[in-house]
Amino acid sequence: MKKSLRVIFRSLYSLPFGLGFTKRMVLSDLEKTLLGFRTAGFFKESGWIASWEKKMPQSENGEPSPWFTYSANRFLAERLKKDMVAFEYGSGNSTLFLGPRVKKLTSLEHKPDWFSNIDPHPYENTRIILCQLDDQGSYPNYPKNLGEKFDLIIVDGRRRNDCLMISTELLSERGVVILDDSQRERYEDGMKTMKDRGFKRLDFYGLSLGDYVLKATSIFYRTNNCLGI
Repeated sequence: MKKSLRVIFRSLYSLPFGLGFTKRMVLSDLEKTLLGFRTAGFFKESGWIASWEKKMPQSENGEPSPWFTYSANRFLAERLKKDMVAFEYGSGNSTLFLGPRVKKLTSLEHKPDWFSNIDPHPYENTRIILCQLDDQGSYPNYPKNLGEKFDLIIVDGRRRNDCLMISTELLSERGVVILDDSQRERYEDGMKTMKDRGFKRLDFYGLSLGDYVLKATSIFYRTNNCLGI
């Protein structure tokens, strides 16, 4: 069903508007509904359509947004504070979303081609660092070199199980960890480690901007955390 919806939507999205078009085509109820997404309703008003067009997530106001679920994005937008120090595995629109909302942000990127096309200092308080993958664990272990404790660690890059396990050593007393795509079974080992180390888990299920797939973004936290959970 997911695949058929993708095919229908992509084919409809490429078609022109106009009375001639509607007279020539006989549309099913599903196709009419999907075609309507282009001009009105939740998908248009939430930024989903614009994110689909640009292949990059953005909010209803056209601002950069993480590829987290809608509910996770709204939750974080309301609770992030300018006294938080954050670290992010994986850079992108989430970096542009987080930077203005926290005190300091360090983001780790493993793709040289992507890194060469972005601004490594998009904000005065934000730094993006290139660290390629290797067999010595340089990528997941990189934040240990910074000599800091973090209130917020986002795990949305590569080797996420390793990053989750290492993150618990780098958090401040009020620190939380955010894992995107937590519905994936291959991250079960890392999530089990979080539980074994005393972290509770809050899941946000749903759609993300510009994508059809049901997914989850999860926050791992302890009492007296910086997000007030």
